[in-house]
Amino acid sequence: MTNLQRTAIALGLGLLMVLVSLASITHNEYIEEPIIESLATEGRQIEADCEGISFEDMFYYNYAEFTIDVDDTWDGGTVKAAAYVNGSDSAVLRGDLDGLFEGLPGGDNGWLSTDERDGVEAVGKDCVVQTYTRLGFRGGPSHRGGQGVNWNNATWDEAGMTLEEENLIPEGHPERRSCQDQFGGPSGSPSCEEIPNGPGTANGCGPTGYGSTGCNTVIYLNATVSFDPIFDPSNFTMGIVGTNLSNAVFTFTYPSQSQPLRISETFESQDCDVSYTEDDEEADDYGVTYTPQESCETYTSTNEMDYSLTAVSNGVQFQKVFTYDGGDWPALREYFID
Repeated sequence: MTNLQRTAIALGLGLLMVLVSLASITHNEYIEEPIIESLATEGRQIEADCEGISFEDMFYYNYAEFTIDVDDTWDGGTVKAAAYVNGSDSAVLRGDLDGLFEGLPGGDNGWLSTDERDGVEAVGKDCVVQTYTRLGFRGGPSHRGGQGVNWNNATWDEAGMTLEEENLIPEGHPERRSCQDQFGGPSGSPSCEEIPNGPGTANGCGPTGYGSTGCNTVIYLNATVSFDPIFDPSNFTMGIVGTNLSNAVFTFTYPSQSQPLRISETFESQDCDVSYTEDDEEADDYGVTYTPQESCETYTSTNEMDYSLTAVSNGVQFQKVFTYDGGDWPALREYFID
């Protein structure tokens, strides 16, 4: 998968948050190639097929926070997410987005414009609705995934979903300029503005006060999900695929009930005996086979998971920080909480 393809869906956020689409856990299943098509008609537009995409597999962030509040009826919940892209990684993000518009007026020219940003964000909701991610719930006795186990028990509700970015194109950038009719027009909207993809200095994204954080970007998601079928809140397993989940905090708030929620067992596993070969002929790494680094360790562990379970005013809150060494990819990491 090319960097451009990963980032395209990523900022359209399909971009954002693909990640928490509480959907399927599949054993040793790799993502399929997203299809991104840039259209030269009607200005700058992007269409994306995001089915089968997981957030971290297509978009690198430095840190992310996900909060999931389960409804009192246990038939759905609300999701809020924020992903932070810092420093030079933010410059790479801008360059990848600009590159999506290669061949179009003003595209792939070393500058990211508000028109290009809006073109990618326009497909965001459609992208999120198609995606699955790494979370699932299954009622009844303990489950540990495996072949033939269907964890597809939640879907995104597109109505009311919001996707927003902060500081992708900084307002205070000293080189921010108009791009209306810049390339022989009409190539930009009347309000089109653009900035260089990467600043020349650490303070290059804005005046004093922005400092070295002036180029950092944050992406936000607010949405709801529905569970189908509804799982039994008195006895269930939550499963999480931790593969490539490099630095993220997940916080789940479960509603109050007569018998307070407690954790009976946790299970974690990693399988390093896996490989992945890129089979998309259009990908930059076509034919390349990836294997985990030699230091990757295959393991299983029971009741050794690091987490917190806290009583709060509206129920019980489960929180865990997930990390993953990128050099171990594509080693399969799974977590189960009963």
